[in-house]
Amino acid sequence: MTGWEVVFEGPQFAADVVQASLEAAGIHALTVGSDTAYGPIVQSRVLVPEEEAAAARTIVAETG
Repeated sequence: MTGWEVVFEGPQFAADVVQASLEAAGIHALTVGSDTAYGPIVQSRVLVPEEEAAAARTIVAETG
């Protein structure tokens, strides 16, 4: 996606936590990926607008 950067890759449940943390900090976040019949272990990515990527990476690192 043009203008967006991936700041997290991991299981869907973790991506949901990251997205919620970013949104709570006022950062726009989008999760790409979804659960399947195999459950919430599918790899998902959290993307943010390029101009918010540095701040988002700091929050992701703190969320750990």
